[in-house]
Amino acid sequence: MSRRSFALVPIIAVATGVAALVGSSGSTSASPGAWSWAGGAPGRAVTLDDITVRAARLGGVDPQAVREVIASGDKEGRRLAIYSAPDGSGNPCLGFTAFGIGREFHCLSEPGFDEQTVIPFVTMGGRELGSVDRATVMGVARSDVARIVIRLVDGSRQDLQLNQWRAFAYTAGTSETMPAALVAYRADGSTLQVIEIDVGP
Repeated sequence: MSRRSFALVPIIAVATGVAALVGSSGSTSASPGAWSWAGGAPGRAVTLDDITVRAARLGGVDPQAVREVIASGDKEGRRLAIYSAPDGSGNPCLGFTAFGIGREFHCLSEPGFDEQTVIPFVTMGGRELGSVDRATVMGVARSDVARIVIRLVDGSRQDLQLNQWRAFAYTAGTSETMPAALVAYRADGSTLQVIEIDVGP
């Protein structure tokens, strides 16, 4: 039996499911960046499914203004994506869909988000009940983040490419390649934030 779950887990928000970001460290006070993009909300125009439309309406954003920031799929054809849309005041909001389930949009003008350098979304699952041997980490970085590195449970590290909207994705297909932490760096190489990831069953 396989298990699938997902969570929207900015550090300052409540985590749901079994995915959780459990801690952070590093300085975020010097010359903070912004949750803004040229041209307004980031992403490309796409045709939305009913799940994403409902998530947008629950979050108080116009479905017609929703854009896809990054998307990923697995071998079984399951799709994960981060979406953006402006709220009534033009502030960017983010939403997430995974395995046919949508999360309502959260606007980055809400209290606490200005302190975050990365907004991560996590999914995980296992081939057997009680096990976790696959996971996807997707996220969006603040404007002062120049580099994102993911640290794996075996101690190795990988650079994650940021797309034109400062979004990234990482997928693990074995227990050995599961994520343990995200590290955000400034352009000068100094650490902005370390975000620990709990992928335990």
